[in-house]
Amino acid sequence: MNNKQHIWLIWYGVFLILALIIVWVTPNLLPSLLIAIVSYYFLNPFVKRFQRAGLSHQWSVNLVFFGMGVVILGLLLLIAPLLWDEANDFFRMLPQISRTFLVTVQSTLSRFEDAIGYKIPTSWLNELPPLLLKVASWLGGQIPNWIGQSAIILFLAPLLTFFFLKEAPSYFRILQLNKLAPLWQERILILTEALDAQIGGFIRARILESLIVGSLTWLGLLVIGLPFSLLLGALAGILNIIPYVGPIAAFAPSAILALTTTEPLWNLMLTTFIYGVVQAIDSFVLIPFFVGRIVNLHPLLVIISILLGAHLSGILGMIISIPIAGMIKVTLYYVTQWIDDTPLSGSLSQTKPQQ
Repeated sequence: MNNKQHIWLIWYGVFLILALIIVWVTPNLLPSLLIAIVSYYFLNPFVKRFQRAGLSHQWSVNLVFFGMGVVILGLLLLIAPLLWDEANDFFRMLPQISRTFLVTVQSTLSRFEDAIGYKIPTSWLNELPPLLLKVASWLGGQIPNWIGQSAIILFLAPLLTFFFLKEAPSYFRILQLNKLAPLWQERILILTEALDAQIGGFIRARILESLIVGSLTWLGLLVIGLPFSLLLGALAGILNIIPYVGPIAAFAPSAILALTTTEPLWNLMLTTFIYGVVQAIDSFVLIPFFVGRIVNLHPLLVIISILLGAHLSGILGMIISIPIAGMIKVTLYYVTQWIDDTPLSGSLSQTKPQQ
């Protein structure tokens, strides 16, 4: 690589750092960009499939984008009204739910006290109903702000997704990577293909995993007759994206609702059993077969990545920590291969990271 290419590479690195800073500090741009990236990796395989069938890239993008819009609109028309009705009913009944929950817990503790002959302090229970109402009031006050932010994100995310799909074949020209030496162009091409496979596979696996978890939770709660089963199932699927913390957060409202039914302890046991079975299926079937094979990270590295992501960027950091760790692993693999002067190959199957 000559001096001119060295200078260009330095300027490119500076530009990349500035772009990352702009994305980080601009309101609503980072979540829009993340949604667009997820959408791109989810839709790009369909674009390639239409291209293999003989359509041009532009028509493939148009067809996939239009088809996904129709599917999303149809799901919104079918499911969104039901979720909205259940959410309205839940917030409307929240005062009654909190009072019934308090009475049930106090009654259960009283029976337990009679059995063991020891008085359990229950003053903290009186603070629960006001706390739940305060949380509900806060959520109600945040809804207009969330709607405004969501409107911006719902405009930017599809726009960025369409741009990513449309310009994907020409990213070398857009980023001026063709100015690099042929050896570096080949290396970047191999690395980007490996990262595409890693990120795309992970995103598709996580989406499928969340859909299965949400559907199983909804069906299980529906069978035992727990109210708001569709809302709770959707919540379980969404929160399942957050490692470790998400399933616990999804279980909490279901447990509270179970304690407000006519048979609280029995329904709590059934609810706990359903969430336990769903999490067992997720941990021993879905994650090993769908997610684990793609990311292939040591469990200790997964925990460290999640903790670091939570420290740097809260819940969002926890969600994106695992794919970023996988990307770093793939990048380090290829970099060490290049440092060792391992012969390059255009086929990813010949340069696949060791399992």
